[in-house]
Amino acid sequence: MEWLDAADAAFREMRKHHSSAFLGGLSMGGSLALRLACEYSDDVAGTIALAAPLHLRHPLLPFLPIASRFVTSLPKRGTGVVDPRGALGRVSYDRQPLGGVVELTRLLKSLRACIHRVNCPLFLAHSLNDRTIPFSNMHAIAESVSARDITTLTLERSNHVLPLDVEREQLFQAVLEFIQKRSG
Repeated sequence: MEWLDAADAAFREMRKHHSSAFLGGLSMGGSLALRLACEYSDDVAGTIALAAPLHLRHPLLPFLPIASRFVTSLPKRGTGVVDPRGALGRVSYDRQPLGGVVELTRLLKSLRACIHRVNCPLFLAHSLNDRTIPFSNMHAIAESVSARDITTLTLERSNHVLPLDVEREQLFQAVLEFIQKRSG
């Protein structure tokens, strides 16, 4: 998994220059941060996962490895942002590469196999209104880790891209407090 290898290499390089670190990401990036936390929980001050998937549910997922050989991408629906001003700042492809979804399912399988090893402080945020990754993933993650220090933030009006959406200030404040409380 090239995504995981690249994130791992970047983390190890960063640790050469800094004594303390947090892992974090949005959506698949949050899942990558959690996957790194499987390996480095003892070496990080905390992990921040925003709208991160642990499970994807779609009846066609089992067929994607074969289908992706014939159909390389599908059009994306929506921006993942409720706030029109936030949507203006959204940079995204207009198509979803199916090969990327296949790789994401492999990453999530790997994450589910090790997530019980995540014992560092954890910040999880998700919106009830997320149309990309079901809200139930936040609770599934919280129930799967061995961490005892878990902060969750449930947002009610945002969609998937939490840092750009209508409750971003609430999110930023909660993340800042999480980091400040755990920084040495």
